[in-house]
Amino acid sequence: MDDELEERDGLFYRPGDDVPFSGTLKNFWESGDLKSVCQIENGKLYGEHKIYWDNGQLSFYICYKDGVPHGHNYGFWKDGGKWFSHYLNDGKRVGQSEVFRQDGTLEERTNYENDERHGLHEEYNPDGSLKKRIQYVNGEIAN
Repeated sequence: MDDELEERDGLFYRPGDDVPFSGTLKNFWESGDLKSVCQIENGKLYGEHKIYWDNGQLSFYICYKDGVPHGHNYGFWKDGGKWFSHYLNDGKRVGQSEVFRQDGTLEERTNYENDERHGLHEEYNPDGSLKKRIQYVNGEIAN
């Protein structure tokens, strides 16, 4: 993650330190612009983790709880447009997930339960028309 920290047994430490790291970690592009910022608590990612493109636009917004992705998470294209949106509960996708093309049109929308497709999955053509609609139950296509 960073030259200043090392990972041991799933926890982040400063080199030579026996106490898990707590604090804010920032990484920068060679230009000096912010590349990422995150919070670490007792060696684990916690709270907001933001990653930026080299042009300063937000690339990823990820929430963590006790080192595991948790909450609403987003991805953005380099021009700032939304790339994806999904919700994670203890690292597993739940609820509605959406993926967008770089031009901003919706590419797919999927419902999840316990990290498996569950419910309606829809795929869209670039013109916005429905391409495919599939019903899932516990990760399997429903009959």
